[in-house]
Amino acid sequence: LELELVVAGGKIASVAILSHSDTPGISDPAMQEVPGRIVAANSADVDAASGATVSSAAIMKAATQALEKAAAGEPAPQSEPFTVNVADGVHRGSAQGFGGELILDVTVMDGKIVEIAVVENAETPFIADAAFEELLPALIENQGPVDAVSGATVTSKAVHEALTAALGIKEGQ
Repeated sequence: LELELVVAGGKIASVAILSHSDTPGISDPAMQEVPGRIVAANSADVDAASGATVSSAAIMKAATQALEKAAAGEPAPQSEPFTVNVADGVHRGSAQGFGGELILDVTVMDGKIVEIAVVENAETPFIADAAFEELLPALIENQGPVDAVSGATVTSKAVHEALTAALGIKEGQ
C-alpha cells in the first residue's frame, strides 16, 4: 500500500491512496472511508471500515509512517515529470473510468502540457467534477503525476491513464 499524506498548518490536510494490492471489492470500504476519517480526526488512529479491517489497518500504519517521516524532517518524494512522446498539437487519450470511458484532449506546446480538456465521460457528476477541477490544473502545473482526489480515486486514475495514453507514455516511463 502506498499513500500520500499532506500536512498543512499543523493538521492532516489530505490522505490519498496512490496504489495498493488489496483485494478489490473487499478493500473498497477501507480505501474510500479511512483516508477521510484520518483527515477528519487529524490522526492516523481511527475506526476501521467495517468488513475491511486488514486494509484499514494498512492505511492507518502507512499514515503513521508518513507522519513519523514528516516529523523527522524527511523530504517528500518528488515525482518525475512526464516524458512527452508526441509532437506539439492536440492528442486524444482514453481510459476506463468509474462510469465508463473517459476521453481527454491534451494540448502539447513546446513539449509541455498546456491544456487538458474532458471530451467525454460517464462519471458521477458531483464526484468527478471535483476531480477534474483539481487534477487537470495540477497536472498542467506539475507536468507530472499528481495525487488522486480523495473520494474520486477511480476517476483520478482514469484521468492519469488517459493523459499518459495521449502523451504516448508507456508503462514505466
